[in-house]
Amino acid sequence: MTQTRRWTVRVAVTLGALFALWVGICYQVVQNPRVVQHPTAADAIVVLGPATTSRTDAAVALMRQGLAHTLVISNAWTHQRASQLCDDPPTGWTLICFLPAPDTTRGEAEYVRGVARAHGWTSIIAVTSMYHISRASLILKRCLSGQLQMVAARESINPAQWLFQYAYQSGAYLRAALHTDC
Repeated sequence: MTQTRRWTVRVAVTLGALFALWVGICYQVVQNPRVVQHPTAADAIVVLGPATTSRTDAAVALMRQGLAHTLVISNAWTHQRASQLCDDPPTGWTLICFLPAPDTTRGEAEYVRGVARAHGWTSIIAVTSMYHISRASLILKRCLSGQLQMVAARESINPAQWLFQYAYQSGAYLRAALHTDC
């Protein structure tokens, strides 16, 4: 085997190993993160946006279980189900709908921090998609004090969408790692 061929094989094996490592890490962090299976009562339930049917329905189910009396929905106007809730909240619920500025997970966390401080909340249940749980948890924990429970809204995602989320969440994690404060 020539020197060039050996170098090419080593580079290919190294790149293959790095790719396999990346996929393994993404599987744990993006596709199989630690979530709360049975959340306990909290001061508020927060739907991270954009609000989708699955995220909104998961939060509504938790509200109906009596786990909180306040529902906070980010970007509610991007989806009909959430928008309907904001326009006509169920009796007995306090509903806060907002557009974060900036329109990012960090913007949502900053808004929720302000609302939590204003209302004296010490516990929050955050509802988002499975692929967003780990990164959202990292950012929310930087901005909030008190108890945070992360709940995943179950969604049907095909392999191409998972691959997209692996790439997107990897880049977003790098951005979050560079910005360590709230």
